[in-house]
Amino acid sequence: MIWRRRPLFLRIFVATLAVTIPSLTVLGVLAAWGLLGTRPALIAGTIMFISTALVIGRPVRDLAIIGVATDTLSTDKGGEAFSRRTGLKLAPLARELWQTIAKLDRLWRYRAAGSCGGRDRGSTRPADLAG
Repeated sequence: MIWRRRPLFLRIFVATLAVTIPSLTVLGVLAAWGLLGTRPALIAGTIMFISTALVIGRPVRDLAIIGVATDTLSTDKGGEAFSRRTGLKLAPLARELWQTIAKLDRLWRYRAAGSCGGRDRGSTRPADLAG
């Protein structure tokens, strides 16, 4: 079975829905009991959903970029340059996560190079592992 990545819009929509569903449920119950008008409940729900999507959109996009970027980490030499360029575009939290993933990749390359008799399988200098 081949796994396909979901489109970014769908990821943002699902994440936003997961965060706002409790609040939207409360608005729906208040409208059903007559404590809140239908029109104000719909307007409040729409504003809540859109504002949450705007806040959640960037971290979801950044995590999608990290997901694609981790696929590019391999033993080729171009991976390091791509790793640095990708890290510069991300939000601070996602940037920290990406730097940790890249550091782990360098550590695995260092250990793999040590266990395969010194053949070149990435950087073997401990100074490169410092980040």
